[in-house]
Order: sequence, then structure tokens, then C-alpha cells
Amino acid sequence: MQPKEPSLSLKIFPDAVLRALCDPVETFNVQLREWTDEMFEIMRKSDGIGLAAPQAGISKQLFVCGIENDSLCLINPTIIQAEGSPVDMIEGCLSLPDIHVKVNRNDRIVVAGYDNRGRKMQYGLTGLWARVVQHEMDHLKGVLICDYGENVNLDEQNSGLDAADSANETKQSL
Repeated sequence: MQPKEPSLSLKIFPDAVLRALCDPVETFNVQLREWTDEMFEIMRKSDGIGLAAPQAGISKQLFVCGIENDSLCLINPTIIQAEGSPVDMIEGCLSLPDIHVKVNRNDRIVVAGYDNRGRKMQYGLTGLWARVVQHEMDHLKGVLICDYGENVNLDEQNSGLDAADSANETKQSL
């Protein structure tokens, strides 16, 4: 048996799917599990730590993320509590290569949703995990990191906000 050809690919701005408002997932089936598997593969091959469905060409409310040896897949996610001090951090995005923008996000959240088999899940997340989930959830509403920045020019290869003057901040492609 030959390996299955991937059906999904990383979408790069200005692909219209990146600005779409995503629909809830209604059916938890084999196709959904294949999508999440492919999304994890795209994320890892692209050296990212998160990937939302629109970034793979799917206008559905789901995302995957992985930090070090932990991973998370969440479908129809909802932030049910956001707390902690908002923290600025320079973020990158796989769908916006070479763009880095300072984004202010809550440091602690509680998020609920479903895994790819339809089981209800809830997570209390802090630090980078909280940031990644908020970043990926923005994608589900058609919001990109460039929407947070001032003077972000998406027409040039090396455009965006430079973090050179923010030596204490970390860049991460989400």
C-alpha cells in the first residue's frame, strides 16, 4: 500500500481563506482526524508551534499546536476565562513569512473545545501555551498578527515591525 498523498498545504497571505470567518465543525469523523494529522505534519515541517485550519485551506474552527514534546488539537474552541497581566511579545506567523509584530495577549487562559474524536476538553494554559492558543483562535476569526501592528507593510519581503529594539522579547512563529 502506497502512502496517501497530502491534501492540505500551507496557505500564505494574501490567500483569501486566511481572512474567512470559520464555521464550527459539526461532524467528528475520519476526515477530521486526517486533517488534524496533516495539519500537525505541516506545522512540524514548517518549524511552527501552531497551525489553524485556515492556514491549511480549511474554513473550520480547529487548530493544532505543539511545544517541545507536548501537543494539542482543539476543535470549536472557546476561551472561557482570560486572566493575568497582558504581556507584549513579538510574534511571527507561518502564513506571513518574515513578518514579526508585537502583540499584547493575556498570560493565562482557560479554553474549552473538543478533541478530534468529539470528546469535550478544557485546559488551563499559561505563558507560551496561552499565547499560541490565542494566536490560533484569531485565525479562526480571520484575524492576523499584522492587524495588531502599526505600519505593517505586507507588500515587501522584509516588511513588518522589527524587534531589534526589543532585545528582551522573543520571536516565535506560531
